[in-house]
Amino acid sequence: MCLHHASLEPAVPKGYDYDACNADVLLNLAGVENGRITTPSGMSYGALVLPPTDRMTLPVLQKIATLAQAGATIYGQKPAHSPSLTGYPNLEEPLTKLANEMWGPCDGKNVTEHSYGKGRVVWGEPLEKALEVPPDFTYGQGDLLFIHRRDEPADIYFISNQEQKPVTTECAFRVTGKIPELWHPDTGKHEAIALYSTGMGQTTLPIHFDPVGSVFVIFRDAAPSAPPVRSVQRNGKNPFADGGQEAISIPEFSKGQVKFTAWKSGIYECAMGTGTTVKKSVPDLPDPLELTGSWKLTFPPKLGAPARATFDHLLSWNDSTNDGIKYFSGTATYEKNFTLPKDFLKTDRSVFLDLGSIKNLATVILNGKQLGILWKEPFRVEITGAARPGKNRLTVKVTNLWPNRLIGDQKLPEAQRTTWASVSLYKADSTLLPSGLLGPVTIQTAQRITVDHPSPF
Repeated sequence: MCLHHASLEPAVPKGYDYDACNADVLLNLAGVENGRITTPSGMSYGALVLPPTDRMTLPVLQKIATLAQAGATIYGQKPAHSPSLTGYPNLEEPLTKLANEMWGPCDGKNVTEHSYGKGRVVWGEPLEKALEVPPDFTYGQGDLLFIHRRDEPADIYFISNQEQKPVTTECAFRVTGKIPELWHPDTGKHEAIALYSTGMGQTTLPIHFDPVGSVFVIFRDAAPSAPPVRSVQRNGKNPFADGGQEAISIPEFSKGQVKFTAWKSGIYECAMGTGTTVKKSVPDLPDPLELTGSWKLTFPPKLGAPARATFDHLLSWNDSTNDGIKYFSGTATYEKNFTLPKDFLKTDRSVFLDLGSIKNLATVILNGKQLGILWKEPFRVEITGAARPGKNRLTVKVTNLWPNRLIGDQKLPEAQRTTWASVSLYKADSTLLPSGLLGPVTIQTAQRITVDHPSPF
């Protein structure tokens, strides 16, 4: 908790979070429980950080003294003057007396800490040292943001990737003794993680993030004495060490088994929590199958585009020489037949369709089976249950944004326009947006790996 907002001096150390408060919040709401400053909302804080000034009113200092007496940690310099004229001309005498009692010999240089009541005052130490706890959340690569709250008995973290690219990184949480679970807000799926380690008051595990993706990490159930899996190596190397490359999925635990998916061939060694090492060989996986060649498209009526078209190769609609397609906005349907080799569907293999780049949404149908809507990167969906060896029929319905049609209509007489807007945000020479299925479209396969484990989750 910071008793200021504008300057945030000292800066909040990486891996910690804060809330700013004013004097009114401090005077009327703050209390102390088990050494932590609390508010009626249920929030609690490890320390109160004072603003970088030697001025403070007496009521605020008296409240801070009460918090310290009750066990709070107060971080900052000793106040010497009051910014108020209340009590003039003797307004600073009681302020100075109380400040001297609280800070004692602590001058921020030779002495940097002083006990006061059940709490303490710290001045001159690095803030992270004064907090006396490891960071709440740290990570190795990428640009991540987090927030953490407790809902007994659960610790709930929300982690968000701020970059437009995927990243896999080791994440450490200030929680021990509980099983980490990943809850995915985009799909609603969740799984107990099998691969993690504990030490120094933290639980560490690898997490894969999609571009600007996010995940909830929840700790709620008691963990066993050892994690199901201590480490995984592929050909003698850590497969999670290269950041954005997804060699395997994060190992999860379900019904007495450790499960993960391998996207690359090799020898996978799992060092189990029981002390044994299990080796799994993933033979050569087939190279991704790119769906090249022509695509048949159909467009809805009365939106300016032709009823049917054929693309010899994938291209953005705004690059078409046909104005009806060039300025089309809406949903167009792509169709294509392709032949899937038998080895893509071997036992324990999963098959995925990757559409590459989509502008902007896509509904995928394979052999008449609806496979869902793709609305963010990666535009990839599992097709294992719908795909079959030999001939397959793929249908992709792609929806783009409205600007291209609005721009195209600016070139037409009002009577021939498809759209109408009360306020026109676009002109005839405005830049068109990329639209449609841009690809490359590939079929990929991965090996499902299962290791029996006796851990009683």
